[in-house]
Order: sequence, then C-alpha cells, then structure tokens
Amino acid sequence: MCRYRAILMAALLCCAGEAAWSGDWQGQELRDVIEALRQDGLSVLYSSGLIQSGMPVRTEPAGDTVIARLEAALEPWGLGLRAGPYGSVLIVRRPVPENRRGSSAKVVPAHASVMPELVVTTSRYTMLREPVAPAAVMPNTDVERLPDLGDDPLRAVARLPGTAINGLSAKTNIRGGGADETLVVFDDLRLFNPFHLKDFQSVFSSIDPAVIDGLDIYTGAFPTNYGDRLSGVLDIQALEPPGGSYRALSLSLFSAAGLFAGDWNDGRGTWLVSARRGNLDIMLDLAGQDMGKPRYSDVHGQLGWEFSEAFRLSANALVFDDDIEIHDSDQEERATATYHDSYLWLRADNRLGSALDGYTLLSWASLRSRREGTAEQPGISVGSLADHRSADIIGLATSWSLALAGRQRLDFGAELRHSRGRYAYNDQVSFDLLFDTPGAPTE
Repeated sequence: MCRYRAILMAALLCCAGEAAWSGDWQGQELRDVIEALRQDGLSVLYSSGLIQSGMPVRTEPAGDTVIARLEAALEPWGLGLRAGPYGSVLIVRRPVPENRRGSSAKVVPAHASVMPELVVTTSRYTMLREPVAPAAVMPNTDVERLPDLGDDPLRAVARLPGTAINGLSAKTNIRGGGADETLVVFDDLRLFNPFHLKDFQSVFSSIDPAVIDGLDIYTGAFPTNYGDRLSGVLDIQALEPPGGSYRALSLSLFSAAGLFAGDWNDGRGTWLVSARRGNLDIMLDLAGQDMGKPRYSDVHGQLGWEFSEAFRLSANALVFDDDIEIHDSDQEERATATYHDSYLWLRADNRLGSALDGYTLLSWASLRSRREGTAEQPGISVGSLADHRSADIIGLATSWSLALAGRQRLDFGAELRHSRGRYAYNDQVSFDLLFDTPGAPTE
C-alpha cells in the first residue's frame, strides 16, 4: 500500500508542474481554492456532487507540496486524490477502511448534511461560469455556451425539468405556476420584472450574460432565506471584477455589448462597467419592416474596495431602459411605451473569524413606466389610453452563516423593505359604427 501511494504521489507531483498557489487556505471555500490551483496550471477534475458551496477549509492544511496540502484540505470531507488522464488530478470519494467494511457504519461526506433540504425536498440546478481551465476540462453548464439562447441567460431555465416558456417570452413558468410567482435575485438583491419589452411579451431578460458568474435555479421547495415565493427561484451571482485590466466586446443579431473592468492599489480596489444595446430595431429596418422602433438597453456597474481580508464594501448599479414604438402598416393603431428601472445598492461582506461570515445590503429601486396607445379608424372606432406607473422601494437585508461543531451550520438573517407607488390611468373611446340587427344599440 505504501509503495502504491508513493507511485501515486510521484505521478501527481509530475502532473502539477509549476502550480504553487501558496495563499492562505483557511476560511476559503474549498471550491475557490481548487479554482485558484487551476489558474496556476494544476488540472483538477471533480464532480459538482462532491465539491459544493458551503465547504470551507476550516484549518490551514499542512504539507510541503500543493498536492499534499490539497489532500489535507479534502480529507475532512471524506475526499481524496487520484491520478487522472492526460496529466490531470481527480478528486474522488475516499474508500471505506477495511476494518469497517461489512459493518453498519458508513462513510458519508460531511457536506451531505450541510443543506439536507437540497437533497431531500428541492430540485436545484447550478450553471457556472468556469474560469479559464486546461483544454481537457469543458464544463457543460456554462451559461454563455448553451446554444440558441438568443443572448438571454434566463432562457436556459426552460431546458430544465419542471420549467416551460411560451416560446417567445423569456419569462419562465415553473411547475405550472405563473411567471410572476418566480423570484429573480441578482447579487442577493431581488429584481422586479427584470425583462425588456415589458407588456409586449417580455421577449428578452434585462441581464447581460457577460455579468453573470453563476446561476442557481430552484424548481421545487427552496430555503427560507428566499422568502415566500410560490413557484421557484432564479438566483444569479454577479461577476466579480477579474484581476488586472479586462475588456470584452460582443456583437450578434440580438445585441451589441461591452464589458470593461480593472483594479488599483494592488487589487484592493476593483471596478466593472458593462453596457448592452438591443439590435431588434436595426433588424426590423434591415428587413424592411415598418413596424416601429423597439429600443432597449441595460447597464451594470460595480465599484469595490477591500478594507481587509475580513471586510469588503462595494457600490453597485443596474439600469434597464426601454423606448418602444409599435404601429401597424397604415398607422391606424399605435402604441408607445417607456420603461426605466434603476437599482442602486451598497453591499458589505464580512468574515468574523473562521466560523461566521455574511453580508448586508442597503438598496433602492426606482421603477418607472409610461404607456400610451391610440386607435383611429374612422367609421369603426376611435380611442386612446394612457397608463403611468411609478414605484420606489427601499430595502435593508442581512444574511449570516455560522459554522457549528461537527458538520452543522446555522443560517440566519432579516429583511426590511418599504415600498411606495403611484398609478395614473385614463381612457377615451368612441364607437361610431352601428349594426342594423335586432337587439343591437341604435346610438
């Protein structure tokens, strides 16, 4: 057995190459540590069923090599290492010791009891943006790589069991519930109707796929920290600004977008700006369709500062704009609509020791919409309608996680929200055409 282990360790060290990430591991998420090793060139392969969120490195692992330290970090979770194909390293479940085989005792990975409701009562799917990894690794859950999404990450939800869309709208019906029964969360902030072309089938979501780091979808029961929604939850993790200067431009039939990010003061300060414009109006012009001007855009910005390893503060903004004009070919019926949704929030992330960490959000949301429509068909019908709405929502939310003795964890938090809205509506209608039939009105 010792000889086999020596051969295995030699193979793993050969595979690791020059990977030598030597940062502090204690308190870090195990998944983040593994991804940092990947960035340093160590090809690590694992199943998402083994490595999940909520698996911290509780003590600084000992070892003279990266492989030894990784083995020490995996051991408390019932996991180990094995040499994989093409110079890779596999994370596997450790075998049951010989002296315990045949007994009633079982070796259960510790993370299996962290969130038991995810296994027993809920359907949860995770779609991650994987960092740059060796060519042998190609995650099939990458949001941007899913085909035929129309630059719309929320349409990916329709590929999962228990979900459906009507084919045109980006809104999702989960387990037969209404589209408004699904909670959409971005960076732990609740979004209200985050779609472009609202009231016109909501064809596109307002979230640029470039600013998404991960997408968790709950299609059944879900943890109580998400509130009291009826159908499901779409939990979108915002992209953290990558280190150094970063720029990305994209152009498609659906949109044109740009993302710019950077840092300063040795990475303590970070910034990110993303902007996207829809191309639907340009496509209609190129196709020779005189149906109006459906314009829409969205902007996301983030400015963060790390005061210490235990405290980080960021200011964030998310703005959606729609300016829609639609009419028929003879312009007898016309509709105009403008929508302006703004979200501003401050986020504080705290880590108090190795056992307690959490975040606090102070947010303000401004939702504005103005819809007007007219119909001018002489001899048939003449009418107009106007619908103006506004809402302001101020929120304060905090959520914490405390690691208890053994393999238990306590999650707790609170939310306070104050909302105020205004609604103005008027209509005007005239029907001029009369029908000479028994019982029909005569004036």
